[in-house]
Amino acid sequence: MVRSEFNQEPDGAYNFGFETENGINRQENGQLKEALDEENKPHTVVVVRGSYTYTDKDGKVETVNYFADETGFHAEGDSIPKGPARR
Repeated sequence: MVRSEFNQEPDGAYNFGFETENGINRQENGQLKEALDEENKPHTVVVVRGSYTYTDKDGKVETVNYFADETGFHAEGDSIPKGPARR
């Protein structure tokens, strides 16, 4: 481990990151958000945003950016297959 950090705020927000000797790097932050559930009742969700970087087996550096909230987990990056276009 080259670097590792974690910070948590009193309101529940956080951020963390690390970097390894072989170049893996990850950063993430999260915060609480009020949202409505399927029955239109308020509840608290954690909204997460982050990214990670690694070197693939061919030596190409890959970066994946992601977020997660009440709608689910969403990731983008060249290494992630693209689904069919929505109409």
